[in-house]
Amino acid sequence: MGLIQHNLARQVHRGIITQDAMDAARSAHIKTAPELQAIGKEPTLAIEAATENEETKKQIFKALGPAPVRQDAPWASNTSSISITRLARRHPTGPTGFIGLHFMNPPRP
Repeated sequence: MGLIQHNLARQVHRGIITQDAMDAARSAHIKTAPELQAIGKEPTLAIEAATENEETKKQIFKALGPAPVRQDAPWASNTSSISITRLARRHPTGPTGFIGLHFMNPPRP
């Protein structure tokens, strides 16, 4: 959350977004939770960013469905080496509800 806060503040400073928009993003649109049960059924997107271990990722996605998130909420994985097709089988709507993401560190244009 610290990096997200920093990036939002930088956007406010540059005039890209307003302070109100930053506050709304932090309080209403972005939530983190140490336990899946703590996130409630509100999320409209669930992003998994666990270690590159297929069983770990499968356990996270197994815990997401059929609860605690909305059934129409897409799930995303940041995996770089695990089959997105295999992970997508855990989503209640199948592969159409699953997104493969790969974050580069540092990001490159």
